[in-house]
Order: sequence, then structure tokens, then C-alpha cells
Amino acid sequence: MTKSIRLLMVTLVCTACTIRLESPAPMAPQDATWSNRIAEIVRRRCVPCHSSGHFAAVQPLETYAHALLHTEHLPSRLTEPEFGTRMPPYPGGELPGRCEPAAPYSNDLRLSNDELAAVLTWLDNGLPMGDGPAAMETLAPAAPTTLRGATEYPLTEGYVISVDAETAHKDDWICLIVDPGQRDGRRFLSGMQVDADRKQAFRGAVLWLDRDRASLRFVAPSSPRVHGASWYDCDTGFGFTGDILGGFLPEQEPFVTPPGSAIEVPGDALLVLRIHYHAHYEPDPSGEAVTPSLQEWQDHTTVRLRWEEEASVQTVATVLTFGGESAAVVEGTGSLTPPFAVPPTSSEDVARETMVTVVPGSSTDAYAVFAVQVEMMSAGHLATLSAGSAGEASCLAAFPKWNPTWQAPVTFDTAGASAPVVYGGQTLRLDCDYRNPTGRTLVLGEESCRAMVGLLPLGP
Repeated sequence: MTKSIRLLMVTLVCTACTIRLESPAPMAPQDATWSNRIAEIVRRRCVPCHSSGHFAAVQPLETYAHALLHTEHLPSRLTEPEFGTRMPPYPGGELPGRCEPAAPYSNDLRLSNDELAAVLTWLDNGLPMGDGPAAMETLAPAAPTTLRGATEYPLTEGYVISVDAETAHKDDWICLIVDPGQRDGRRFLSGMQVDADRKQAFRGAVLWLDRDRASLRFVAPSSPRVHGASWYDCDTGFGFTGDILGGFLPEQEPFVTPPGSAIEVPGDALLVLRIHYHAHYEPDPSGEAVTPSLQEWQDHTTVRLRWEEEASVQTVATVLTFGGESAAVVEGTGSLTPPFAVPPTSSEDVARETMVTVVPGSSTDAYAVFAVQVEMMSAGHLATLSAGSAGEASCLAAFPKWNPTWQAPVTFDTAGASAPVVYGGQTLRLDCDYRNPTGRTLVLGEESCRAMVGLLPLGP
């Protein structure tokens, strides 16, 4: 099999799978069949989105026949595989020679070395179907784990997503305000999850902490953005500056803090979820029914938050948000190249903004990093987070193929010794690279360079 054909075949099978090009171990030829191994890989990696009723249902990968039907459209989906592709929508990766995290991501969605070996062996064998029970069946996606013990905050009013035949595709953004209902004291948050109601339109979501209840001004009676007490239009952004708590992709597992820990939330604070919808106009594929010129769906997405009693919290975790500054570094925190401005660039060149902050505490205070999430906007190209001074910094996380739609944290396992460790007084450095084709300089609000770093204090 030639190299070009193999690349085409890999793209065919794993258009929704991110592949790391390492040196996979060979697999026994008799084991590499669709029914024996490949169907399970596709079910786990691809079918959660590429199936009926889900966002990517227009490109189904539910059967062996589906895999064979998409060769014309799939090769372009596999690009820069060593960095991670757009599918599945996993933001993390490595940048060889620049930022290669020593700790593995615990929520890595990319194909493992073993899975890649199985796929390549299957391709070399001519894509055999096999005769096991999965040979002819339709693959059903496994539902994400439900966050147990969580309080549900539904979008009870509902939001109507609509798209017409002429537009064909439409993007909407709304902000759902979650009020925990406590005005004094403090609360402790150990888990977050988004349960999308209209899965075929849900593209992703980002959750912010609104310490000052600033989001309420967008639903006040005098606001032009009024739609009710629970949500407002926010196509240009949240409308206020808040702390990043997490991000959510289609069919993603819950985002939880390490066991025994929780994030402290001020009692009177609000949480705001910014939801991105992308609606497709979908005519009847059989042609037997007349498709209306306007298609509408009502969405009732639910946010699940798991609150802990203070007495049960062994360790208070911190989600440290920094960046987005236009001022010079003050007390170790701010922008290294003020003011914030992203000049126009060519398609090959990049402009860079660098933000720094200092890990809280003294040099004897150690923290395990359990999550990292970066925030840029449409001109974002890639980002890296490192710890330490220039020239001696260690890479914590890399986001090598930025996509503003797929904003979610990369996580680390703190149970063993694999999570990165940082110390009080150490500098955290966020480098954001941009490609700006607009022909004008982008300023704060039009662009961003921020990060959330989840820190778990370690004992002596």
C-alpha cells in the first residue's frame, strides 16, 4: 500500500479521531478487522458526534458502510496530525522543540499509539470487515457519565434556534445565568457538566465566575438585550470580565476537581455559561417530504453543578485566571509587551502577546496543576503555558491548533506523580500567537490572551 493511499485510508476511518504519529507497535493481522477492533475505536472516538441526532450527523460514521462512503470528503480533515486535528475537538497537544509537556493529559481524546497501530494494520490488510457481532451492526454512542450529586440548573425558558434555507448555517451565542441562591458565606464547587438538549445544534460552551454579578445588567428592564431573567444574547462575548471555570465540548465527560477538593465560590457570585449553537438547515434526505423554508428547534440545555459541604472539603483548590492585560507588569502580573495590540500579519507570520502571573504563596508552597484552559478569539493561532523564568521555563501545556469553538480544559491526574507541580513565587507565562488577516490592529475585546490554571495545594 502506498503512503498516499494509506494517508487517505487513515483519514477515511478516523476523520473524527486525532492521531499522534509515533511509532506504533504492530498488531497481529488476524486481529485487525472492523468487527474485532476497529468498530470499537470508531464507536469511542467518532460516533459520539458522528451519529443520528448529534452535531456531526451529516457525516455519520455509525457503520462499516458509512466508513467506506466518505473517502471523497475526508482527506482534508487530517492535517498536522502530530499536533492534533480538529476532530475530536480536543485543544491540547505538543509543539516539538518549543513546548512538549512532560505530564500526559488525563482527558486526552486523541488516538492512542495502540489504536493507531490497529488502524494501520487494518488498512494494510485491505479493510476486512470480519465476522464478529459488530460487522453489520449500527454503532451506538456511549453517553457521557452523569455528574452524581449535582444540582441541575435548566434553561427553563428555552432558546429557539432557527435557520432558513437561504442561510443554510447559522451561529448563535447566548449566556445562561446560574444563581446558586446564596447571598452570604461561601460555597464549594467540585464538578461541572453541561447536558445539551439539542445535540445537533450544540457546539460548545464556556463557564465563567461572575464575582460582582455584572451579568445581571444585561437582563435589566432597560437593557436592549432583554430576553428574560435567565439568559441574554452574547454573540460578542460575556459582556464582563470573569474568572474562567471550565469549557465543555459536545458529549464531554464532566469536569471535576481532584478527589477531596473543591473550588471556593463567593456566596453572592453568579456563574454564567456562554453557549455556542451552530444550526444546520437539513432538507429531507429522501426527498419524500417538503422541507419548510425555516427550521426551528427549542433548546433547554441544563447545567449541572456539584456543591460540597465545607466540612467535607479536605483541600480548597484554586482556579487561577490571568491575562488579558493592556498594562505593564505590576508585582509580577500583567503583559510583557504593553499595550495589548495584535497587528495585521501575513498568512505565515504570527504576532505574539505574552502574559505572566505569579503562583501564590512562598517557595515552599507546592501545587499540582490539575487543569489548564486557554482563552483567545478568532485570530488565535496557538498558545503555550510554561512555568519558570525565561530560558529556564518548563512547558505545562500546549494548545497547538487553536479553535475558538473548542474551548475546554486539558486535565492532569493528580492521584499519581504525573501531574505538573509548580511552587509559590514561580512565574507562569502564557504565550499567545495570532494570525490576523483583518488588515488592522486588534485590541482587547476583539482579541484575548488569558488562561485558567487549576492548582491543588500539596501537603508538606
